[in-house]
Amino acid sequence: MALSSMATAGIDDGYIYVNSTPAELTALGFDDATGGTPLSVVPSWCAGCYTGGEVATSSLNAFVEIDVTYAPADAVYGMYVYMDITYNDPNFQLADFAAVIEASDPEIDVMSAADAGTPWSPFTDWGIPGDYTVFQWMPSEFDPSSTNPFESTSLTFGWNFSGSGVFGSPFPGIDISLVGAVPAPGAIALLGLAGFAARRRRRL
Repeated sequence: MALSSMATAGIDDGYIYVNSTPAELTALGFDDATGGTPLSVVPSWCAGCYTGGEVATSSLNAFVEIDVTYAPADAVYGMYVYMDITYNDPNFQLADFAAVIEASDPEIDVMSAADAGTPWSPFTDWGIPGDYTVFQWMPSEFDPSSTNPFESTSLTFGWNFSGSGVFGSPFPGIDISLVGAVPAPGAIALLGLAGFAARRRRRL
């Protein structure tokens, strides 16, 4: 089912959906890439590891649910979702993709994993390939005013790269094979975490 951003403007106006519920996106024909079992992003008390999650999907019109435990003191760093996207069209690469997304979804920053993170905690230090595409945003569900050391919340991250209309897709020649979520690098660095452990779940 091909949906334009205008078709879903009552929920999220753009190509990325971070303010919509799973039920709303399902009703509009989005695929549930996590199959009702959210990705889990939590501190893991194994000598300072962090546990993230990822799932295989090829859908250009889908969403993932994410259960995340975060440090309110570090909420300013936001949240990250990464995708393994192949840009098959030589005239449409990551920079072009980022320009389309950021023009329609100003709350979303798009970058390569090689450029994501901070000088003290780059994404590539976590074993995430540098050519992965990374999306960063500030979830409205995060509560930086909390005085608790950690808070937990549930997030939804949806995307519609299928394109529609007489002008064709704004995302020519892209393929997705994987999507995952990780905490912001500021949270990892300030917690003194020594490594990143990812649990993979693959749908058949």
